[in-house]
Amino acid sequence: MKPTFIQFANAFFKIVHHRWGLIPYQAIKHHIELNQIFEDHQGVICKKYRQGGFSTFCALWCLWKAMTNQGWKSIIVSNYDRESLHISRILRTAYDNLPEEIKLETRRLNDHAMEFENDSKILCLSHSNLIGKGTRQDVIIFDEPAFYRNNDFENHYKAVWPMTSIGGKMFLVSSPNGKKGFFYELYKKALFNQDSNYFVYAPSYLENHEYSSERMHLLNESLSHRGLLQEYLGEFLEPYDGM
Repeated sequence: MKPTFIQFANAFFKIVHHRWGLIPYQAIKHHIELNQIFEDHQGVICKKYRQGGFSTFCALWCLWKAMTNQGWKSIIVSNYDRESLHISRILRTAYDNLPEEIKLETRRLNDHAMEFENDSKILCLSHSNLIGKGTRQDVIIFDEPAFYRNNDFENHYKAVWPMTSIGGKMFLVSSPNGKKGFFYELYKKALFNQDSNYFVYAPSYLENHEYSSERMHLLNESLSHRGLLQEYLGEFLEPYDGM
């Protein structure tokens, strides 16, 4: 019986912490919950909070899936190329630091693609580089789609939707960016069960292990109260001039 993602990730994956360097990955409560939601649902909208490790979780989840399933295909879509390169570095760090006896051989390994000997593949792309990637995918994950410019998210979402239409999964993982845009409309529709294809998961930062009244005060001082509400408390705010 193969280990679950949480068992495998906690035992073998490593990540780079901004302060402590290379450390073992440790799933928090919300990663454990999101793992089960990803397994149980074909479509998921995760309204995340900042610095909760959700992008890291998504990357490592895809890596585990690719290593443990024959021919498993996935794309992680970011806003800009620098974000897609960041996701790629997370994957590469985790892979490079696996014990040699459990590593799969790679057929391709570069800044945007990781392809294994079992025919599984992970692509890390900015949304502007999705053109021509029309083959069927087992999962497509949009990272921070609420922050795509203009109608970029809606246009690319509709373009890649057919790639997951037969049994594939679509996950939208983003913090809020005001009461506007296609992500917000999808979230509202899913939240009120208006013929939506999505399950909504909205973890609370206040349940995070790092939460404290002192940290909340620091965030409020550094981000402004409005920034705190949006970035960490997950509120969709009314737009105003200057934001």
